[in-house]
Amino acid sequence: MPSSPMITIKSIAHTASNILGAKSARCVESAPRSTLKLVDYDISPVTGFAPSASPCTRLPSPFDAWERALDLVNCGTDSVVSLGEDASSEALAKRTSTERWQESIRAMPVLDTEILRSYSQLQHRAHHVLAYLVHFYVHSLTPNTTSAPVVPASLAIPLFAVSDDLGMAPILTYADTVLWNIAPRDPSKPLAPGNLRILTTFSGTDDEIAFYQCCADIELHGTRALAVMAAYENLDLRDLGRLRADILQTVCTGLDALTENIEDLITILRDVNGACSPIAFYNLIRPWFRGPSSGEVPWMWEGVGPVREEWKSLSGPSGGQSTLMHSLDVFLDIDHTMEKHDLRSPVVTREDADRTFMRRMQGYMPAIHRGFLHKLVSSNFSLRSMAISASQANSPLAHELVTKYNDAVCAMRRFRDVHLKIAGIYVVAQARKAAVEAGKRVVIPSACPVSAMLRRMAEEGDADLLAVCPVSGLGLGDVVSKPSACPIKGTGGTQLLGLLRGNRDSTTRTIIPTRR
Repeated sequence: MPSSPMITIKSIAHTASNILGAKSARCVESAPRSTLKLVDYDISPVTGFAPSASPCTRLPSPFDAWERALDLVNCGTDSVVSLGEDASSEALAKRTSTERWQESIRAMPVLDTEILRSYSQLQHRAHHVLAYLVHFYVHSLTPNTTSAPVVPASLAIPLFAVSDDLGMAPILTYADTVLWNIAPRDPSKPLAPGNLRILTTFSGTDDEIAFYQCCADIELHGTRALAVMAAYENLDLRDLGRLRADILQTVCTGLDALTENIEDLITILRDVNGACSPIAFYNLIRPWFRGPSSGEVPWMWEGVGPVREEWKSLSGPSGGQSTLMHSLDVFLDIDHTMEKHDLRSPVVTREDADRTFMRRMQGYMPAIHRGFLHKLVSSNFSLRSMAISASQANSPLAHELVTKYNDAVCAMRRFRDVHLKIAGIYVVAQARKAAVEAGKRVVIPSACPVSAMLRRMAEEGDADLLAVCPVSGLGLGDVVSKPSACPIKGTGGTQLLGLLRGNRDSTTRTIIPTRR
């Protein structure tokens, strides 16, 4: 296929300036200042990693071709395309319009993205639009296990260019589906939980909207945790062996606020079960998320030169790409690589745990947000170092600090318990149920791994979301089933349950032993 012509768009500078106002700061890996200021990392004290100002919801007119293409598919049941693997009568009725839309994408010119480099909000919108178009395009193709899907140059070239400027993966990411996918429902009021509308969906269902809103609510509520991190990093800490009582008290107060905030996030995560149907998520939403690493063959990118090694096996959007979650881990010194030797070690390392997953997921974040993680990592006195020092002291206030640190770590473990349970219900159970319905496993004679997982969670006090095995429909105490031979992957491209259990284990391992 011949390359599309390159269109120069220098003329939109004035338009972009009118839309966004002052020139935005360019992405950097870390801020040069010694004092940590959230704004230096494009973090708002009100909205966290989500945009503080009203987001750009439409690119300037030279990019109308992208926006019009998205309009045709971002309209729920009125979308002109259907999932390529969907064999329902409704999907088959859209095959002709799907092919016409795909042809229009291939015929689209390659737009020059140079002018976008000066405006971060335009870059965010461009990445969002292009990444969604790529996933709509690839996943509306008829599945083929022998030839690679080819992303047309009209999408591939500008997506790689914008991604390079933002310092993030050229694929649909958590930032696209959550952070840059929300706007105030009432523009006269600030962006906040309860005042959100979702800009782009694959299915147009209320379930998909609720799923994104749950993630956005977590991000917006997490601003309190970010404030605690900034306050700690800006404390005058020079000698952990001689901590003043007022410093200890300040840190204890901050840890109380952090634990309370994590508990709020747990509540929000639990609530997704009542708002988003597991069946709708698994069948109507999740298939569109899959990245190249989830398929039989890798994707090809027309017009793109040699692809960097880390982008040759891209995964789809994942909660593991949330900078907020990574910030909590880094601040508490939760090490998912299991490489640190000063951590508690009785937890058995799982062979199916992906120790590098969380580190890889940082490449799917904007570089400026990743810079915030680097700042936390480079802290002269990490919070855990302070807690360890306090555990060796004799003062009651020092021992209180250790307890409160452990409380925050335990809250993170509870968050991961709930996440593991949600994954079991929304992905693992649905995958095995689909296999049974497809006749791949008709007989169910012994120890169902889904119900076993749920039973363990019930023993830990987390049985409120589901009381029966979704595969057999029997009660947790009665279910018998044959385990699946194929591990189930998450949208991040790794073995799902092994990953989540491993992350929970590494969180538990962070707890500091206390004197009895």
